[in-house]
Amino acid sequence: MYYFPLKTRSSRLKSMLLSAFVCSIFSANATSHKQTAHEQTAHQQTKPSRQKVADELFKDLPFKVQQSQHLRFVKRTANSLILKDNGPYDRNKSVVPLMVLSSSESEQEIVDMIEFSKQQLHHSQSLSEVTIEQENTTTVAGIRAYHIIARAIDLKTSTSVMVFQTIAFQPNRYLLIQGLAAQTQAKQFTPQFNQIVDSVSFKKVGS
Repeated sequence: MYYFPLKTRSSRLKSMLLSAFVCSIFSANATSHKQTAHEQTAHQQTKPSRQKVADELFKDLPFKVQQSQHLRFVKRTANSLILKDNGPYDRNKSVVPLMVLSSSESEQEIVDMIEFSKQQLHHSQSLSEVTIEQENTTTVAGIRAYHIIARAIDLKTSTSVMVFQTIAFQPNRYLLIQGLAAQTQAKQFTPQFNQIVDSVSFKKVGS
C-alpha cells in the first residue's frame, strides 16, 4: 500500500484514475442474522480493530470522508479512496455505482478552476459522448470548488451513465471527487454522492 504524499507528474495521469477504477469492479452479497448475546460481545470486542482499520484507511491522506448507505469503502490506493455499491452486478453488462476521491499536488496554483474541471471530466478514457448538463461553483468543507453533472456513454457496457464531479481547490493541491452511476440509478445515487461530498473534511497541516 502506498501512502501520501505522492506527487502527480501530470494532470492527465491523475484524471485517468476513474477509468482505471471502473475496470476493477468489486461485488459482495451482504448477509444478516439475529445476534446472540455472545455475538454482541464479540462485536463490541472488534470495535478497536475496526477503528484501527479506519485510522489506517485515512493514514497520511489530507482529507477524511464518510460512507453512504450503499457506497462503501472498498479500496485505498496511493492518494485515493474508492467507494462502491456492493451489488450484486454483472460487471460485463452493468455499471457499478462508484465514487473516487483522489488528492493531487499541483506545481502551480490552479487559477481557472472551471477550465481545469472540464479538462478532468473529458480525460476519462472509459467514457464517450460526455455532455455537461449542470455546472456551478460551490464549496467543499469551506474550500472553493467547482461541481459538474454530465451524461455520457460507458464504453465497456454501452450504458448511458451519469457522471458526478466536484473538485475542491487548495493552494498547490486539489481534491478530485468523481461519481458514476447508470442513468437508471441516477435518482437513487445522486443524494448519496452529495452526502459523501458534504462529509468531506480536510486535515490540518501536520495532523
